[in-house]
Amino acid sequence: MLYDDRDGDREIEIIISIETFWRSTVRHAVGIEELIILGHRSGSHASFLEGMKKSINKRRRPGILGERLGASSKSDIMAPKEEQSGRNHLAMPMSPIERGDSPSLTNKIQEDLLDLDEDEVEQILNTQEKNFLLQVERGDVSTVKKILKKGSKDNDVTPDSFNINCKDPLGRSAIAIAIENENLDMITVLLEENIESGDSLLRAISEQYVEGVELLLMHEENVHKAGEPYSWERGNRDRATFTPDITPLILAAHNNNYEIIKLLLDRGASLPMPHDIKCACDECLVSSAEDSLRHSLSRINAYRALTSPSLICLSSNDPLITSFRLSEELNSLASMEKEFVEDYVALRNQVQKFTMDLIEETRTRTELEIVLNYDPQGEPYKKGEFMHLARLREAVASDQRKFVAHSNVQQLLGQVWYDGMPGFKRLGPLAQLTEIAKIGCLFPLYCFAFLFAPTSSFGAAMKKPFIKFIVHSAAYCCFLLLLVIVSLRVETLVMELLGNEWMLQRLRQAERESRGGFPSVVELLIVVFVVGFIANELSSLWEEGLSEFHQRSLEYR
Repeated sequence: MLYDDRDGDREIEIIISIETFWRSTVRHAVGIEELIILGHRSGSHASFLEGMKKSINKRRRPGILGERLGASSKSDIMAPKEEQSGRNHLAMPMSPIERGDSPSLTNKIQEDLLDLDEDEVEQILNTQEKNFLLQVERGDVSTVKKILKKGSKDNDVTPDSFNINCKDPLGRSAIAIAIENENLDMITVLLEENIESGDSLLRAISEQYVEGVELLLMHEENVHKAGEPYSWERGNRDRATFTPDITPLILAAHNNNYEIIKLLLDRGASLPMPHDIKCACDECLVSSAEDSLRHSLSRINAYRALTSPSLICLSSNDPLITSFRLSEELNSLASMEKEFVEDYVALRNQVQKFTMDLIEETRTRTELEIVLNYDPQGEPYKKGEFMHLARLREAVASDQRKFVAHSNVQQLLGQVWYDGMPGFKRLGPLAQLTEIAKIGCLFPLYCFAFLFAPTSSFGAAMKKPFIKFIVHSAAYCCFLLLLVIVSLRVETLVMELLGNEWMLQRLRQAERESRGGFPSVVELLIVVFVVGFIANELSSLWEEGLSEFHQRSLEYR
C-alpha cells in the first residue's frame, strides 16, 4: 500500500519500513497481519504519522490490534510520543502502562524494546536526506552538489542534521545508487565529499561497471593506509551483501570480466591457491571449527574464481598446464567432498571446456603443432622436427579425455600416425591388410636396417609411427610363436616325421644329452628376442626418466 500526498511537484517515493520497530509489539500480537508502511511524500512528521494511522486502519479490522494490546480505541494503536527535530524521529506507540496492560506483558514489551540496538532500528530519513537520495537516483549532479553544500552548513549549525552516508530502506547508500545507475559523474562528486565507500567497489564489480571500478580503485589507493583493512572489509559482516571471503579479484573472476580482472592484477591483486582439504594448519582448524559450511563454501568460491578463463589467461604462463592441474584437483575434491560433488564436477567441466576452446582457436596445423609440442624445459619446436607432443602426454596423464578427443587433435594425430604411408586410409580393407602383412613379413629387414643403416629407406621408415607399430607387433607375434614351438617340442616332432637316419640319430643323442647340452636354434632366437626386449626397456628408461617410466608401466598394467 502506498501513502500518497501530492502537494506540489515534488515526487519522493521511498519505501520506509517500520517492521523492525514493531517487532517486539507484534511478537505478542498473535494473528496480526504484517505492519509495513510503504510510502512517504513531502510534509511534516506529524502528517506522516497521521497517514500511517490511516493506512493501518484501512487494512485491518477495527479493534484487533487494540484488543491484543489493550487499547481503548483505534487512536491508541499508534500515537506519537513526542516530536523530535532532526533525522532520528521515531513514532513510538502509547505506553503499555497507559493502556492498562498486565504487568507481565508490559515487562516483556519493555524488555524487548530495551534489547533493540540502535543499528537494528530503521531510522526515518528527514526531508533533506530523502531529497538527496532521490536526486542521486535521478542523476541530477548539480542539485546533489547544492544539497551537499547546504547539508554541510546545516551540520555546522546542528551536528548530525544531515548524513551523507544515509541509506534508503533497501540498504542502498547514495554511492551504491550511483553505481547501479552507472553514473560516473555522480560517483566522482560523492567521493570528493568523502562519502564512505564501504563495499561500493564490490558492487561496481558485481555490476561489471568498468569505469566505476577504475575510479573506486584510484580512490582506495588514495585513502587506504598500510596495515588497515580495506573499505570493503570494514563493514558489518552480519549485514554485508558479500561474504568475508569474497575479494574484488574473486568477484571479478566469478563474473569472468577480462577488463576488471586485468585492472586488479595490474594493481597487484593476487589469488592464492586454497589450502589442501586435509590441511591441519591453525587457520583451517579455526575456520572449520567456527563454521564448517562457510569453510567449505569459501573453498568453492576460491576454485570458482581460479577456474575463470579470463583469470587463467591473464595470470598463467601456460594456460593448458594450469587447466590440467586444476582439473586434477577438482576431480580429487569431488571424490572427497561428496556433499559438493555437483559444484566441483561443474567447475571441472568448465575447465575442460576452456582447454577445448583454446584448441579451437588454432587455425593451422603449424599452430596446433606448436601448442601440442610446447615444453617449457626443452627447446622450442620447429616445423618438421620429431613431435614429442608434450602437451598431449600431459592431457593423457591428467585424464583430459575431451581434450584428447577434440577433432583438431585427432586430425593431427591421424596425420602423424599414418605418416610414411600416403593414401593408406583411402585403401579398401583387403588392400590395407595386404600392406600390413607385407610390412609384417619384412620386419627382420626393417630391424637390421634400423640398427646398421638408419639413414636408408628401410631404416628411416622405422621412425614412422604406424610402420614402427606393425614391425613391433610382428616381432612380438614371432616371439610368441617361438615360445609355442619350444613348449610343444614341434621341432622334435618334425624331425621324427620328416628327418632321415642321420637326423634321427642326432635327435636321440641330443635327447640323451639334453641336460647341459647346447641350446637349439629356436632357443637361441628366443634369447635374442629377450635381450632385445631388455635393451628396449633400458633405452626407454634412459630417455623418459625413472618417474615417467614407472608411471607408464603402471598404466600398462
